[in-house]
Formats: sequence, structure tokens, C-alpha cells
Amino acid sequence: MTLLKSLFCQKGKDNRSRYAIINTTSYVSFVIASILFSNITFLLILFLLISIALSALTTLRRLNDAVLKQKWLFMPVISFLIIGLLIIITELNLFYWLLLLSAIFSFFLLTYPSNKDIPYSYGYNGPINIDNSNSKETYQQRRANRVEPTIVHNELLSTEIYSEVLATASSTAKNENAIHNNKQDIGEKIRIAVLENKKYFAAVVTIIFTMIILGLIFSQDKQGLPSSKQIDKKQETTIRLHAVTLPDNFSLMLSPFNGVIISWHGDTKQTSPIWDQTSIQGDSSCQNITFNNGDDVRTLSVINEGAEKFYATFSPLDTRVILNNIAFRGKFTLCGYSFSLKGSQAVLGKHKIYSELIEY
Repeated sequence: MTLLKSLFCQKGKDNRSRYAIINTTSYVSFVIASILFSNITFLLILFLLISIALSALTTLRRLNDAVLKQKWLFMPVISFLIIGLLIIITELNLFYWLLLLSAIFSFFLLTYPSNKDIPYSYGYNGPINIDNSNSKETYQQRRANRVEPTIVHNELLSTEIYSEVLATASSTAKNENAIHNNKQDIGEKIRIAVLENKKYFAAVVTIIFTMIILGLIFSQDKQGLPSSKQIDKKQETTIRLHAVTLPDNFSLMLSPFNGVIISWHGDTKQTSPIWDQTSIQGDSSCQNITFNNGDDVRTLSVINEGAEKFYATFSPLDTRVILNNIAFRGKFTLCGYSFSLKGSQAVLGKHKIYSELIEY
């Protein structure tokens, strides 16, 4: 429980490892949630706010640890919020790549070293006692195991020995400082290199992200994104309403715009689409529905949806003509099939929708 509380601490300090783990988890959790719950906007916004809160708080503690100004907090947090909202609102995979930009702002803080003079528990230092190291039981255990210093026969170290100890300690400290100065922290090296060449670095980052965005846009265009007209046509031909079965085993339906759709079972399975008016390609016997009085009406498309089931779609402009012929004529032919219309008027007359569209 204390470990969980430390995630929401504002006054503590996080070292590099803990900061990196919490930040990475925040980004990855939001990405996974946006994929799993793409249709639940409220839940996605909740995940985003929680992820941003955890990322912001660990960033604040990292700033405390590196002794940096808190204004550094705004860039990674605001960018994470804006990009996250764009992902939720637009549902475009393109914006997932922009999270890398927010991550760069966040992980730049890893270049600053932690304070080596303070103790960390699971990468955390602060008012919340994660490992209970200051509990009463732990204190009593440490006290029981402690070996108290003793003076034997009140003998003191000689001046020579004492001086030798001080000299050795001083020499060790100097050697450690020299080693530390010679071996500069890798994070500091990266930060210094970036700051010394920030114009060049900014240009490289801009070019990389521009190439990524253009590449994604180009790849989506090559895959052939449907136009608004194609989407409307697809919706018109796949949404079928008011299905009714006529006596000669064919069905009548309407599109959302009241265009007639005729469906029947064929004796062969053909490759779909069977006929398409926009390309004038396919089986020419499917380009018209022909009634026994000689009336012809052009089809928009004829498709096959498995199990030898065919669907012929017509324009809403021809709806009344088709329905009147189905109600009052004797038969029609379509795609080489002939259908009897005996009893069709009685069936359609009892249906509320079709009876209103037929002119008596």
C-alpha cells in the first residue's frame, strides 16, 4: 500500500530507474487501453488522465531529485494530454507516433544524475516509508544487532596511528573524486552534446518526424482509403431494411434511401461483384430487370454474398416503377433467372411500407 501511495507523492524524489519505469508504464498503458477500448470514449479519457497524472507526479519527483525548476514539468505533460486527446477523438493510428515526441521531452530528464548522498528505497526517497525501514520493530532489531564500541583499558590511539588513518582517508577520498571526475556520467554527456548542438538536433528530430508522418500518410493512400461517395454507396448496399419474401422465393428489401434491393438464391456461386454500373463490367444479363410488359430498369450493382445468394440494388429514383411492376405484372427476368409475380400484390398490399409506395 505504501508503494502505491508513493506513486502519488509530490514532495519525494525518484531516481532515474524508477522514473523511467513509471513513465514507460504510463505511455504503454494508455496505448494498450486505446486499442482495447477504442469504442468507449469515457473509459479512454479516464485512462489518459490516470496515465498523465502518474507521469506528471514522477516527473515532479525527478525534478526534485535532479534539483531542477518545476517549469520543466509542463512540456511533457501538456504534449501527452494533447496527443492523447487527438488519438481518442480522431481514432487515427498516425497520432500514436507523436507520442514519441512527448516521450523525448520526458526522458530528457534521465540525463540528469541522481543525488548519490541520499538513500533510495525502490528508487524513491521521500516522506512515505516504502520498506518500513523506520518502523519500531526494525529499529529494535537494528539496536539489538548493533555492536557498541568499547575502550579496552582506556588505551587511546597514538598520535602516529591517528595521523596515518587521516592521511589514508584523505588519499582515498581524493582518488574517488578523481575517478568520478574522469568518468563523467553518460547522461550528462548526452545532455551536453544536445545542448551544444541544439539547432542541429532540433532539425534532425523535425526531419525524422516529418518522414514518419509522410510515410504513414503515403502508405494509407496506397492502401486505398475509401472516399465519401464509396462509403455512402457501401452503406446503401449493405444496410437492408423491411425484408419481405415473395411467393416465387425471392425477397424484396429497401436501402436506407428507399432504393429497391432484390435477393434470390442462384444455382451457381459467381465471383462478386457480378455487375457494376459504374465500371460497366460484369455479367451483361444483370444490367437490367425486365418485366413481361417490356419495362426495363437498370441495376446499380449485383453482388454475391456466399451460399449462392445474390443481391441486386436499384436507384431510389426507380423505386415506384419497380414496385408497381412487381405488384401488377406477371413475371420478370434478372441475371438470366425468371421469377413469377403471382400473389405479389397481396403480399405487398399487407405491408405498411410497400403499400404506401405502390400507386393503385
